[in-house]
Amino acid sequence: MESIVTTVGEKLWLTRSAHHVYSIFGMEENRDRYAVVRISARLSLHNTTGGGVEVTSPQGTDYTVLFAKKGKWEERAGAGTASYSSILNGGAEAAVHKHHTLDGEEHAPPESAVQSSETIQMRE
Repeated sequence: MESIVTTVGEKLWLTRSAHHVYSIFGMEENRDRYAVVRISARLSLHNTTGGGVEVTSPQGTDYTVLFAKKGKWEERAGAGTASYSSILNGGAEAAVHKHHTLDGEEHAPPESAVQSSETIQMRE
């Protein structure tokens, strides 16, 4: 699991399950209670080099998250404007940008929404 703190201080978690299947989670706060909630559908990269999804955090912030298999982000359309970083101990690459940008309209170069990132190892 990759833990990301965004430039506006929100926490997002990028998870990988199975073979190149990714999900995104956010932190929902209700009074003094917190819950981790899924904010994306599962994104499978099984038969492709990468893909992306637009999500809205529980706080209402819009993000575009792009995933690529390790070493394959250069092959992605628009890769020259995306700011990919290694995630999951180098097992994949991802870019998290502010706003929704997958609508096919012209946008300014995407702005990274990542302040910091850390891989968290899960133990069974």
